[in-house]
Amino acid sequence: MTFSTWYSIGNSAIHRWHPATKLLFTIVMWLTAFIIQQPVLNALQFLILLSLIILAEVPYTKVIGFTKVTSPIIIAYFLLWPFLFGEGPVLLSAILPGTKFVISVYEFGLVWGAIAAFRLATVFYSTFMLLATTSDSQVIQGLVSMKFPYIVAFVLMITTRFLVTLMSDMSSIQEARRARGLSQRVGLGGFIRNLSSILIPLVMVSMRRVQILSDAIEVRAFETGRNRTSLNYVGLGLMQKLSILGILLFFVLVIYLRFGVGVIVIFPNRI
Repeated sequence: MTFSTWYSIGNSAIHRWHPATKLLFTIVMWLTAFIIQQPVLNALQFLILLSLIILAEVPYTKVIGFTKVTSPIIIAYFLLWPFLFGEGPVLLSAILPGTKFVISVYEFGLVWGAIAAFRLATVFYSTFMLLATTSDSQVIQGLVSMKFPYIVAFVLMITTRFLVTLMSDMSSIQEARRARGLSQRVGLGGFIRNLSSILIPLVMVSMRRVQILSDAIEVRAFETGRNRTSLNYVGLGLMQKLSILGILLFFVLVIYLRFGVGVIVIFPNRI
């Protein structure tokens, strides 16, 4: 599945946003997800983002497909923190069989795990909303309208495209392993072997994609020094400028509430 496959043609209000507005919105979502440090507010930010995706009328099949890829990462991220965040009352403590190593689950670890999981989900789904409502050319157009050099915009777009492609390729490899009935080994050694059976074909597929992309760029005689034009350039209208202003005001408000007032943070000594 390529970058363009996530894109869904539509006429929703979010589809009609200028690419620069959607790019700025995505960046602000990334930043505020890590500025806000309160599990209820982090969850609320994520739910608002899901509501925008629904309003954009993105097909449920694509949302579900994206969720299947990202949910294991988010869940694993949530389950990891209660063991690593060693603060607060101990909720559970156990000794690993055959060793003297004690594993403890802390109350604040669960809270921090929820914050970290919702942060990661916000980053994933804000990116998904951008990809699902913006085509490749619109992404480049948005970056160029934000005064990025065209070559920088092109490289950033290709990088984002390949990140999504890697996620899809990994899902396809996992489905192929299950279809062939390959066993899921347990233990540390089994985990490493399972991981290698995914990473090796993933690297090979990625190298092949890079070669195809390189050939395509060379065949089209792509040059970085020429000024490029767009067939359907859309300027920033009044509503788009007001939207950008609203996004920036929201960003400033979140910074003020976190660092000026301190009302959206529960662990002041941590980011």
